[in-house]
Amino acid sequence: MPKPRSTRFQIGEPVPRYEDMRFLRGKGRYVDDLELPGAARAVFVRAQHGNARIRGIDTSDAQDAPGVLAVLTARDWYAEDKGRLSVMYAVPSTDGTPMRERSRPVFANELVCHAGDPIALVVAETEHAALDAVERVIVDEDPREAVADVVTAVAPDAPLVHEDFGTNVAYDWEVGDRRAVNQRFQNTAHQVELEVSNNRIYGFTIEPRSVVGRYDAADDSYTLWSTTQMPHVIRDCLAEDSLRVPAHRIRVVAPDVGGGFGLKGSHFAEEAAVLWASRRLGRAVRWTATRTESFVSDVHARDQFARARLAVDDSGRVQAVDVDVLANLGAYASLFGAGCASVFGSGAICGPYDFPAACFRVRGVYTHTVPTEAYRGAGMPEATNVIERLMEAAARELGMDPFEFRRRNLLESHREPIVNALGVPHDSGSYIQTLDLLEQSYRQWRERQCEELSRNIGIGIASYVMQASGGPSREGAGVGSRLSNWEHVRVSVHPGGQVTVSCGSHCHGQGHETVFRQLISTRLGCAPDEVEIVYGDTAKVHGGLGTYASRALVIAGSAISEASDRVIEKGRTLAAHMLECAVPDVDFEDGVFRVVGTDRALGFRDIAAAAYRGGDWPPGFAPGLDETCYVDPSLGTTPSGFHLCVVEVDAETGQLQLLDYLTADDFGRIINPLIVEGQVHGALAQGLGQALSECCVYDGEAQLLSGSAMDYGIPRAADMPNISQRRTETAAPCNPLGVKGMGEACTLPAPPALANALQDALPAGSSPLPPMPFTAARLWRMFQPGM
Repeated sequence: MPKPRSTRFQIGEPVPRYEDMRFLRGKGRYVDDLELPGAARAVFVRAQHGNARIRGIDTSDAQDAPGVLAVLTARDWYAEDKGRLSVMYAVPSTDGTPMRERSRPVFANELVCHAGDPIALVVAETEHAALDAVERVIVDEDPREAVADVVTAVAPDAPLVHEDFGTNVAYDWEVGDRRAVNQRFQNTAHQVELEVSNNRIYGFTIEPRSVVGRYDAADDSYTLWSTTQMPHVIRDCLAEDSLRVPAHRIRVVAPDVGGGFGLKGSHFAEEAAVLWASRRLGRAVRWTATRTESFVSDVHARDQFARARLAVDDSGRVQAVDVDVLANLGAYASLFGAGCASVFGSGAICGPYDFPAACFRVRGVYTHTVPTEAYRGAGMPEATNVIERLMEAAARELGMDPFEFRRRNLLESHREPIVNALGVPHDSGSYIQTLDLLEQSYRQWRERQCEELSRNIGIGIASYVMQASGGPSREGAGVGSRLSNWEHVRVSVHPGGQVTVSCGSHCHGQGHETVFRQLISTRLGCAPDEVEIVYGDTAKVHGGLGTYASRALVIAGSAISEASDRVIEKGRTLAAHMLECAVPDVDFEDGVFRVVGTDRALGFRDIAAAAYRGGDWPPGFAPGLDETCYVDPSLGTTPSGFHLCVVEVDAETGQLQLLDYLTADDFGRIINPLIVEGQVHGALAQGLGQALSECCVYDGEAQLLSGSAMDYGIPRAADMPNISQRRTETAAPCNPLGVKGMGEACTLPAPPALANALQDALPAGSSPLPPMPFTAARLWRMFQPGM
């Protein structure tokens, strides 16, 4: 009888990441590692002003420079009827008015709208030659008044980013019941109001963006190697909007990618420009950003100002919430930026709370700054920061314990979907049980705080609900989305029993190669070395959407599960025929097909070989064990949780120390606890980084002042606290794995948990907290009388 196959990679086991050894041994292959003989180097000439009219471009001296192959501008680009970059979320205003949409140009033409706008492309034999020639390009810019601040941009006399619109407001979108909210505010005893700023930050990936474009005249095809999270989406953007060539003529390859965070999920000018330049020159063209260039050519994130109010009755129950947001879109609409601030943010603004009425208004506003885009959490950290700061303020104003105030307003636990006051679905949740995991630690820290009054110790709590994985594709069109949400997977069993999984979701640090192996190993009984994961190449993977919104395990994982089940079912049919029994009598477990109640069995390899060998197949059996599955989710998922942050502030220096940080999260079913633990650490580092030190700072002329690694406050490992993780597991009812997705979730509560702890550490009667980040200088002023 066949023995069960080796299955070390079972679901639920804390398996170390399979792919890590490849990287630790220097075997990773990144775009800039690609060796293409004869490839030319590209360097961009970029705008120096935030707002300027281009009066002229003189490229003659650069054209004559040694080693230069071409100097290209908007005139050359538009002469070939090329287009602009894509927008996937064009959010309409509440009155039905379409969004005033202006996407990023590949080359600025006549007008530059932010410092860093691409104006010309120099292609040369070497990078040094290209850099020398860039200095010879003379751009006559006529600078004009610029606006970088989102509040200033909506003032009646503000400079206009796009004058033909007559306003800087791209859309005015609202969701909720305005009448019910206003009525409850009129009839409720307590009203709490708060203004909250979410500072602008940058997704500092370990690998800068890099692209290589190659045109093949033999079959009129293009190949782009790019540091993208979404190869298939970028292919379609190039085909439909910027490059304007048929999609089947374009191949996009994303090899190993050193961090994405949403930043590398956008569509960029350089992707279109190198392909176009390659076609013109007849040779491959490559470009890699410098660190300083990245700050003005990539995308930024967050940057919102909110006015929020809460209506609370005498018993401490919230009756209504009303939030009005100004969201800085930057100079142009990015791929997802308009949707992040509005649609995505609405999914988090009510948190895990049972609010009877809610209203959420967002105005997307253009400014003369780098466009904003999705960044780990994508609109939901901003919303969470607002509601959790507001809940804290309400508890303090009512004289209630913040922990108890939150508990009093939580939703009841549920294992089937419900909708909140905005009509946003929650798939499942155990909110009170999850909060209870923190209660003992919270009480202990409160006791210690009372015992050590000479120390400025503060305790903060924050909750969150994240809308992960996205809902069904059909729902997106109603909120201005051009993007579907399905995922494609192909599970191919080879004659020797090895398995290849082809998937549209890209892996750039999440551990997909490990987790997907765990799914296959558990279901098919394969050893991890017998499973190959293929992704990141539109020529090898038929379709897919990519990796973003914590969707890969929920949607691609479900597709792997379903395709595996189909493989097993087909194998059972063949096994029943070979074992001369009925199909229902064949069981499959641990890689063995067995006739129930007997010792008659065939191994997985036996069936795999027979599926290709032929000669003894049942009627109608198609050769091979190869199944393709497309999954479009029926509902999004909602990971949730509560975080507890403890800080101490030195009143004499403003220095802040993170004494403790505890998480209690509900991520649904856990496939790999070790990877989950690592993702929590990473998300907290980025969430706490926003609160502690990170900020993209512009001056009054829309010049970026923090455009280098020296000036931008990236948190260090020493800045991170001790982190204690606790979890509940409420299975998601809308997918076969019961998973919810969690890679982004912990960015949501980290900033408000720290902010609330700081507020708690300040002396009674202190003024409101300054805007994030909470630097030592800002905190020191809080302790100085009269400042």
